[in-house]
Amino acid sequence: MTEVQAGVLLKMVGVVRPPVPVPILAEFLDIACEHDEALGVLGHHAPDGDSWRIGYGDPTPLARNATVAHQLKLILDAEFDEGELYLPVAVMAPRLRKHHAAEYFAQCLTMQSQMVQQAWCRGQEIDVLAEEFDVTPEAMLFRLKTLKLVESAYER
Repeated sequence: MTEVQAGVLLKMVGVVRPPVPVPILAEFLDIACEHDEALGVLGHHAPDGDSWRIGYGDPTPLARNATVAHQLKLILDAEFDEGELYLPVAVMAPRLRKHHAAEYFAQCLTMQSQMVQQAWCRGQEIDVLAEEFDVTPEAMLFRLKTLKLVESAYER
């Protein structure tokens, strides 16, 4: 479902190739984004009248995009009780599951599966892909593993 949500948002704003302009996507949803040094590496979201506001601590594009994408998922889920969406499982409470869903959403949004698969099939190396998608090489490798395009031990 998370992958579908991210795909729908990308389609709404007409994003068909990387990098995903995450702040512009937030603006399209009438969500204001602002840098707040006091946050450090964290982000936050809060209602702002009829809309929302997202704060991010690290202004570098890579960190900002990941934080804003994470917060977007939390906003999308805000109208639901976390216990409704993220039932507890033996090893994970609803709050932790919610956090993991937001992290996965951020990956799906910034590295949409079809875009990653097409880029990977062109034969690019991970660091080149990471630069193209405006993510870290570690994030790209993790996404490639998630999509089962590479094994646990990377070899090309």
